[in-house]
Amino acid sequence: MRHVFLSYCPTSKPDIELMHRLRRDLRAEDLDVLTDEELVGEAIEFAIVSAGAMIAILTPEAGTSSTVTRHLQLAHDYGVRIFPVLASGEPHDVVPPDLDATFLVDIRTRYVRPIGHDLVPALYAHLDADAQNTSTTQPSASQLATLFGFTLEELELNRSGKLSSRQRSIYRQDARLSFIAALVLGLPALGALVAVVQTGLHCLRVSLGVLSLLLGWLAITLFFATIQYLFGRINWAEGELRRSAEWTRPWIEVGNERIDIPLNIWQRLPTSYPGEFRAYFDPMEDLLSIEPVNENEDP
Repeated sequence: MRHVFLSYCPTSKPDIELMHRLRRDLRAEDLDVLTDEELVGEAIEFAIVSAGAMIAILTPEAGTSSTVTRHLQLAHDYGVRIFPVLASGEPHDVVPPDLDATFLVDIRTRYVRPIGHDLVPALYAHLDADAQNTSTTQPSASQLATLFGFTLEELELNRSGKLSSRQRSIYRQDARLSFIAALVLGLPALGALVAVVQTGLHCLRVSLGVLSLLLGWLAITLFFATIQYLFGRINWAEGELRRSAEWTRPWIEVGNERIDIPLNIWQRLPTSYPGEFRAYFDPMEDLLSIEPVNENEDP
């Protein structure tokens, strides 16, 4: 079961005191609750995007807090379910217009019953469903397509070693960036070495040797960038599907291959899935598509 992130206004003393009370009470219910009071820097963002749910303490102060606004935006961007808790103020003043307030826990006049009888059961129901839906069954190809952002038509093309027009466009864009990076890094260095040779600041033979190595590196880099641009080659790997533990480098591991995926997809994945999978990826090690082994033919 994943943790719950508790968002509050960090500049309001009443909000902080309420956060402490709510955190203590939720932990007494055996819920794993995290707040930014216990975390630093990027760990806060990770705690939000990887949370099973977020509780937002809503007050007039929270409504003007850039911290709370950022927390809510992250949760919204990464599909984290938000449970709003109305602590003070009027709903039309403190509940953000884009926040789903169909389930709103109102603790303005009473605390114990709304938390114990409404919020805690709702959290457990959501987290239990989340755990069961993501890790106990092997997803189908169509479910994986929805999760990873490819189409079944693209999967068919990848099986036959071909890229879709959308995938080729992305792939060529990456290749162009590699080409530009090689030029940006290589040409100034070449110019500097030529200047050194001309001014005689170093031994001419050593300078020419370094210049030759640099020219060779630049030529090889540009060659492979050009090949990547012109010819999209698809690789594949087969085996168990596991997710990386570090959100700073989001990838999945299929068999012995590590394949890069976007962070917003990574945070929705469980640590592993049952069964075996076949993943298709490009030479840049970016995922193209993936499917359960039992739903496809050998390529």
